[in-house]
Amino acid sequence: MEMRALARCVWIVAGALAAFAQQSELDRIRSLVEAGALPRKALEDALGAAHEADDQTTLRATLYGRVGLEEMTEAQAAAMIAAAERLWKRREAKVAEAEKLVALEVRAPNTVDPLRDEAARAREAYEAATARARLFHDLTEMARAEQEAEVQAPPDSPEAQAAERFLGDPGVPSLAKVRTIEAAYSREFGVPLPVTARGGTATHRTMGFDHTGRLDVGVEPDSREGVWLRRLLENMRVPFLAFRGAVRGQSTAAHIHIGPPSHKIRKAD
Repeated sequence: MEMRALARCVWIVAGALAAFAQQSELDRIRSLVEAGALPRKALEDALGAAHEADDQTTLRATLYGRVGLEEMTEAQAAAMIAAAERLWKRREAKVAEAEKLVALEVRAPNTVDPLRDEAARAREAYEAATARARLFHDLTEMARAEQEAEVQAPPDSPEAQAAERFLGDPGVPSLAKVRTIEAAYSREFGVPLPVTARGGTATHRTMGFDHTGRLDVGVEPDSREGVWLRRLLENMRVPFLAFRGAVRGQSTAAHIHIGPPSHKIRKAD
């Protein structure tokens, strides 16, 4: 089992145990409230803390790195944005409530500043989650564009005009060639090769495509970087597909797919 898969399993088990403990505590507080031993607000506070913990767990998994962009799913991307938005709205609500108390002269004005700082950080997290989800959806569109490229289209069709294919040498590029490409790009432009998908990703697997050994690079094929990269790949005889925009009338993120097209995964009979 790969280390990433093992770490994911450990995280899932730990999350399940934490959820069980959290539910047990909620049940305990609910029983005490129903028995009149605790005020109802104690249960409301406990539920709020539980929701807060759930959303923080979601963001730690999806926004802050446990789930890599290439392993993310549509459901996880949606959960990430929803959790970040809920956290932000809760922080904003706390600020609004505190400002009301300040207006009633029940609370000191300077006690609201920390809450405003928390709300600002929560908004930044929401914006980061939105940006990360956008990158995920770009990756999904790239995979769909590659799927469309598998269909042999007439030369004058929008599909054919959107993608350029260079056959090069057969097979996926070797690790040595990939490292040479990355090193050459870094020397030329002073930044790492902007790889958006390295090998198989959750998106490609969900769509039934084998992306093993391939790279997706987030550059416009006709930009300076894209032209330079295409020439390098041609000189090295590395196959590629260059996507400029729309495929079958659907907008897609422009990119260069390094390696042969991603073929459909054959299911066992």
